[in-house]
Amino acid sequence: MILQRGNRVRLGCFLQAALAALLFAAAELRAGVPPSEAPTARVAQSTPAEALASAQKLVDMTEQQHGPKARQLVNPLLGLATAQHRVKDEFGAERNYRRVLALAETYEGANSPDLITALAGLGAVYAENGDYDASVQSLRRGIDLSRKLDGLLNPQQLDMVYSLIANYLALGDYESVVREQQMAMQIATSAFGNDISRLVGEVERSANWFESMGLYSTARKLHARTLQIASSSGNDQSLLLVEPLRGIARDHRLEFLYGMENPFVDASGASKRSRPNREGESALLQVLKIIEAQPDNDVEEQAKALMDLGDWHMLAGYAERALEAYREAWAAFDACGASDTGLFDAPAQIYYRQPGGTTPPAFGDRYTGQFVEVEFTVGADGSVDGVRLIESGVPERTSRLLVKAVKGARYRPRFVNGTPVATSGVRQREIFYLPKS
Repeated sequence: MILQRGNRVRLGCFLQAALAALLFAAAELRAGVPPSEAPTARVAQSTPAEALASAQKLVDMTEQQHGPKARQLVNPLLGLATAQHRVKDEFGAERNYRRVLALAETYEGANSPDLITALAGLGAVYAENGDYDASVQSLRRGIDLSRKLDGLLNPQQLDMVYSLIANYLALGDYESVVREQQMAMQIATSAFGNDISRLVGEVERSANWFESMGLYSTARKLHARTLQIASSSGNDQSLLLVEPLRGIARDHRLEFLYGMENPFVDASGASKRSRPNREGESALLQVLKIIEAQPDNDVEEQAKALMDLGDWHMLAGYAERALEAYREAWAAFDACGASDTGLFDAPAQIYYRQPGGTTPPAFGDRYTGQFVEVEFTVGADGSVDGVRLIESGVPERTSRLLVKAVKGARYRPRFVNGTPVATSGVRQREIFYLPKS
């Protein structure tokens, strides 16, 4: 089997579709339709195919009664566009969201609340199709209108702001990501300042945006801020502390692997530390303590915390401690009948220094990518042995870089009936970029 490169962070697109159903419900409320009586409320509880059929039927009936350009079509068309987006009919969804825009502007003017719903839906459709610039324009317009109608810091705009941030991430516009993230924090603090659990969730979301950009120390500071907010209740065993503690540990791990505040460095030699910062280990131990202290101790959560602690020990090079935690985690998963024992069905890469020459170069047209593949055994202690070359299109000295990197890797080993065992035939493949000349 071929394993992926462990926990490498990729600056991918964390795009989430806009919560069109909720936005549509808001549109119905503005129109004075009680949710219990609204046809679209019933549609939202149906399967996607049933929802689409019901929404289309409602549009057809409304058109027959009032005509194809009637004001009464706004809500039915929003429901149909939402249903079409759910079944991946992006062309139909875009067409009907645009129909809503035209009708709302004609009958309600440029400040119609229904425009916000349609613009959010269009933004989701464009993002789904990879047209991030168009998505940004649509969401930006919807957010501006939302602030004009409901106030600068109204929380109803947050889902659109989060989608906007995701688009900027996909476009690599990190300056705009930071700007919009800071605005989202202002909105959340203003709206949920007295709701500790909600505010904790919003700050954690912000920390995760920074983490996705490779800004690990910045993300960690936000996780620490979340801890302060969660601790303000006076309960040092609150479950609200768990996610920020996990975030602190995760960012220490990522920073150790990939370097500080730089998402573009080659991981080889990015960290000067021989081991990750022990603050991460302390955070995971505190997570375990909190979970064990709960009156209704969640055994599955306890098992996950033990596995995280084992991964930390393996990352730091303490194999015996790691194996002890892994055994406890497997036993806990098995005791509660959790399917997560599958996490031990195959070796999982915990530590790996990517060799130089495997990061895609800035001027890709001047380089050619060549595969190098190796096969090896992951021992019962998580170490690597017997690395041998399977395929290579690069000079021998370049191939040796991968062999050396894989020899230094560490794994969470495979378990059988609660016992760690060796796994042979494990493979890893890398692409090395060589100058075409």
